[in-house]
Amino acid sequence: MMSNLKELSELAWQGELDTKFEHHPVHTFYEGSTELAENLLGLKGIGGFYVIDTNDGLVMIDAGSHLDIDSAYAEITKWRPKSKVKAAVFTHHHVDHIFATQKFDEDADKSNEKRPIVYSHKLLPDHFDRYKKTLGWNTAINKRQFAINVPHFKWPEEYRYPDITFEDEYTFKVGDCTFELSHGRGETDDHVWIYVPERKILAPGDPIHLGSSKWW
Repeated sequence: MMSNLKELSELAWQGELDTKFEHHPVHTFYEGSTELAENLLGLKGIGGFYVIDTNDGLVMIDAGSHLDIDSAYAEITKWRPKSKVKAAVFTHHHVDHIFATQKFDEDADKSNEKRPIVYSHKLLPDHFDRYKKTLGWNTAINKRQFAINVPHFKWPEEYRYPDITFEDEYTFKVGDCTFELSHGRGETDDHVWIYVPERKILAPGDPIHLGSSKWW
Protein backbone atom coordinates (compact mmCIF):
# COMPACT_ATOMS: atom_id res chain seq x y z
CA MET A 1 0.00 0.00 0.00
CA MET A 2 1.42 3.35 -1.03
CA SER A 3 1.94 5.54 2.03
CA ASN A 4 3.67 8.63 0.65
CA LEU A 5 1.11 11.38 1.12
CA LYS A 6 2.62 13.59 -1.59
CA GLU A 7 2.13 10.85 -4.16
CA LEU A 8 -1.38 10.10 -2.92
CA SER A 9 -2.31 13.79 -3.04
CA GLU A 10 -1.07 14.14 -6.59
CA LEU A 11 -3.10 11.12 -7.70
CA ALA A 12 -6.19 12.52 -5.95
CA TRP A 13 -5.63 15.94 -7.56
CA GLN A 14 -5.47 14.30 -10.99
CA GLY A 15 -8.58 12.24 -10.34
CA GLU A 16 -6.61 9.00 -10.54
CA LEU A 17 -7.07 7.77 -6.95
CA ASP A 18 -9.58 4.98 -6.38
CA THR A 19 -11.41 6.41 -3.37
CA LYS A 20 -14.28 3.94 -3.68
CA PHE A 21 -12.32 0.79 -2.90
CA GLU A 22 -8.51 0.80 -2.65
CA HIS A 23 -8.21 4.25 -1.06
CA HIS A 24 -11.59 4.64 0.62
CA PRO A 25 -11.26 7.67 2.93
CA VAL A 26 -12.74 5.91 5.98
CA HIS A 27 -11.78 2.27 5.58
CA THR A 28 -8.21 2.67 4.28
CA PHE A 29 -5.27 3.25 6.61
CA TYR A 30 -1.71 4.15 5.69
CA GLU A 31 1.39 3.18 7.59
CA GLY A 32 4.08 5.71 8.33
CA SER A 33 4.17 9.44 7.77
CA THR A 34 5.48 11.90 5.19
CA GLU A 35 7.58 15.03 5.64
CA LEU A 36 5.53 17.32 3.41
CA ALA A 37 7.96 20.24 3.72
CA GLU A 38 10.83 21.22 5.97
CA ASN A 39 9.66 20.89 9.59
CA LEU A 40 6.17 19.75 8.56
CA LEU A 41 5.03 16.15 9.08
CA GLY A 42 1.82 14.72 7.61
CA LEU A 43 -0.07 11.65 8.84
CA LYS A 44 -3.22 10.02 7.47
CA GLY A 45 -5.70 7.98 9.45
CA ILE A 46 -9.40 8.41 8.78
CA GLY A 47 -8.57 12.11 8.53
CA GLY A 48 -5.29 13.88 7.88
CA PHE A 49 -3.37 15.55 10.67
CA TYR A 50 -0.05 17.37 10.87
CA VAL A 51 2.85 18.33 13.10
CA ILE A 52 4.91 21.51 12.84
CA ASP A 53 8.40 21.72 14.30
CA THR A 54 8.66 25.31 15.55
CA ASN A 55 12.36 24.95 16.48
CA ASP A 56 11.25 25.09 20.12
CA GLY A 57 8.75 22.28 20.38
CA LEU A 58 6.10 20.63 18.22
CA VAL A 59 2.54 21.73 17.50
CA MET A 60 -0.09 19.28 16.27
CA ILE A 61 -2.75 20.47 13.86
CA ASP A 62 -5.56 18.04 14.66
CA ALA A 63 -4.82 14.72 16.30
CA GLY A 64 -6.40 11.81 14.47
CA SER A 65 -8.80 9.18 15.78
CA HIS A 66 -8.46 6.74 18.66
CA LEU A 67 -7.03 4.28 16.11
CA ASP A 68 -4.14 6.71 15.48
CA ILE A 69 -2.97 7.10 19.09
CA ASP A 70 -0.13 4.54 19.00
CA SER A 71 0.97 5.05 15.39
CA ALA A 72 1.01 8.85 15.69
CA TYR A 73 3.11 8.68 18.83
CA ALA A 74 5.57 6.32 17.14
CA GLU A 75 5.87 8.40 13.96
CA ILE A 76 6.19 11.76 15.71
CA THR A 77 8.76 10.59 18.25
CA LYS A 78 10.74 8.90 15.46
CA TRP A 79 10.65 12.12 13.41
CA ARG A 80 11.69 14.41 16.29
CA PRO A 81 12.92 12.21 19.16
CA LYS A 82 14.29 15.11 21.21
CA SER A 83 11.35 17.49 20.80
CA LYS A 84 8.24 17.72 22.94
CA VAL A 85 4.71 18.33 21.74
CA LYS A 86 3.89 21.69 23.30
CA ALA A 87 0.49 22.38 21.79
CA ALA A 88 -2.30 21.04 19.61
CA VAL A 89 -5.20 22.66 17.77
CA PHE A 90 -8.44 20.75 17.29
CA THR A 91 -10.09 22.19 14.18
CA HIS A 92 -13.44 20.71 15.27
CA HIS A 93 -14.92 18.03 17.49
CA HIS A 94 -15.23 15.07 15.11
CA VAL A 95 -13.61 11.91 16.42
CA ASP A 96 -11.08 11.58 13.58
CA HIS A 97 -9.40 14.82 14.75
CA ILE A 98 -9.00 14.70 18.54
CA PHE A 99 -7.32 11.65 20.10
CA ALA A 100 -3.60 11.33 19.36
CA THR A 101 -2.39 13.75 22.02
CA GLN A 102 -3.05 10.99 24.55
CA LYS A 103 0.42 9.46 24.84
CA PHE A 104 2.05 12.89 24.92
CA ASP A 105 -0.23 13.79 27.82
CA GLU A 106 0.76 10.54 29.53
CA ASP A 107 4.46 11.28 29.03
CA ALA A 108 4.02 14.71 30.59
CA ASP A 109 2.14 13.25 33.55
CA LYS A 110 4.84 10.63 34.16
CA SER A 111 7.62 13.23 34.13
CA ASN A 112 5.59 15.77 36.12
CA GLU A 113 5.74 18.27 33.26
CA LYS A 114 3.09 20.41 31.58
CA ARG A 115 0.81 18.64 29.17
CA PRO A 116 0.52 19.98 25.63
CA ILE A 117 -1.86 22.94 25.55
CA VAL A 118 -4.92 22.12 23.46
CA TYR A 119 -6.74 24.96 21.68
CA SER A 120 -10.21 24.88 20.16
CA HIS A 121 -13.30 26.94 19.51
CA LYS A 122 -15.48 27.57 22.56
CA LEU A 123 -18.33 25.36 21.26
CA LEU A 124 -16.19 22.21 21.09
CA PRO A 125 -16.58 21.16 24.76
CA ASP A 126 -20.37 21.26 24.39
CA HIS A 127 -20.12 18.76 21.55
CA PHE A 128 -18.00 16.44 23.70
CA ASP A 129 -20.67 16.67 26.41
CA ARG A 130 -23.33 15.84 23.81
CA TYR A 131 -21.33 12.83 22.60
CA LYS A 132 -21.26 11.46 26.15
CA LYS A 133 -25.04 11.75 26.41
CA THR A 134 -25.70 10.02 23.08
CA LEU A 135 -23.23 7.10 23.07
CA GLY A 136 -25.71 4.48 21.90
CA TRP A 137 -27.20 6.71 19.23
CA ASN A 138 -23.79 7.67 17.81
CA THR A 139 -22.69 4.02 17.85
CA ALA A 140 -25.75 3.03 15.81
CA ILE A 141 -25.65 5.81 13.22
CA ASN A 142 -21.90 5.52 12.60
CA LYS A 143 -22.13 1.76 12.10
CA ARG A 144 -24.79 2.44 9.49
CA GLN A 145 -23.27 5.51 7.82
CA PHE A 146 -19.74 4.14 7.51
CA ALA A 147 -20.58 0.43 7.09
CA ILE A 148 -18.66 -0.54 10.23
CA ASN A 149 -19.22 -4.28 10.43
CA VAL A 150 -17.51 -4.72 13.80
CA PRO A 151 -19.81 -6.06 16.54
CA HIS A 152 -17.72 -4.62 19.39
CA PHE A 153 -17.57 -1.12 17.87
CA LYS A 154 -18.66 1.50 20.40
CA TRP A 155 -18.64 5.28 20.27
CA PRO A 156 -15.80 6.76 22.38
CA GLU A 157 -16.72 7.63 25.96
CA GLU A 158 -13.76 9.81 27.00
CA TYR A 159 -12.42 12.98 25.38
CA ARG A 160 -9.45 15.33 25.72
CA TYR A 161 -11.06 18.66 26.52
CA PRO A 162 -9.24 21.82 25.39
CA ASP A 163 -7.24 23.99 27.76
CA ILE A 164 -7.90 27.25 25.91
CA THR A 165 -10.98 28.13 23.87
CA PHE A 166 -11.89 31.22 21.91
CA GLU A 167 -14.86 32.72 20.07
CA ASP A 168 -13.74 34.55 16.93
CA GLU A 169 -9.93 34.77 16.72
CA TYR A 170 -6.96 33.74 18.83
CA THR A 171 -3.20 33.88 18.33
CA PHE A 172 -0.45 32.02 20.14
CA LYS A 173 3.23 31.54 19.47
CA VAL A 174 5.55 28.57 19.90
CA GLY A 175 9.19 28.83 18.89
CA ASP A 176 9.50 30.85 15.70
CA CYS A 177 5.90 30.18 14.59
CA THR A 178 2.76 32.24 15.12
CA PHE A 179 -0.50 30.32 15.01
CA GLU A 180 -3.42 32.49 13.93
CA LEU A 181 -6.68 30.71 14.74
CA SER A 182 -9.97 31.84 13.20
CA HIS A 183 -13.48 30.55 13.65
CA GLY A 184 -15.63 29.91 10.58
CA ARG A 185 -18.56 27.60 10.07
CA GLY A 186 -17.15 24.73 8.08
CA GLU A 187 -18.11 21.09 8.49
CA THR A 188 -19.28 21.98 12.00
CA ASP A 189 -20.27 25.07 13.98
CA ASP A 190 -17.05 24.87 16.06
CA HIS A 191 -14.73 24.86 13.07
CA VAL A 192 -11.28 26.50 13.27
CA TRP A 193 -8.79 27.21 10.51
CA ILE A 194 -5.13 28.02 11.14
CA TYR A 195 -2.56 30.16 9.41
CA VAL A 196 1.17 30.18 10.24
CA PRO A 197 2.56 33.28 8.48
CA GLU A 198 6.25 32.56 9.05
CA ARG A 199 5.93 29.25 7.17
CA LYS A 200 3.06 30.26 4.86
CA ILE A 201 1.11 27.24 6.08
CA LEU A 202 -2.68 27.28 5.87
CA ALA A 203 -4.48 24.46 7.68
CA PRO A 204 -8.19 24.61 6.74
CA GLY A 205 -9.38 21.63 8.78
CA ASP A 206 -12.57 20.25 7.23
CA PRO A 207 -14.10 23.39 5.71
CA ILE A 208 -17.09 21.70 4.10
CA HIS A 209 -18.85 18.36 4.17
CA LEU A 210 -20.35 17.59 0.80
CA GLY A 211 -22.37 14.63 1.99
CA SER A 212 -24.59 16.54 4.39
CA SER A 213 -26.89 19.52 4.26
CA LYS A 214 -26.81 20.12 8.00
CA TRP A 215 -24.22 21.02 10.64
CA TRP A 216 -23.02 18.03 12.64
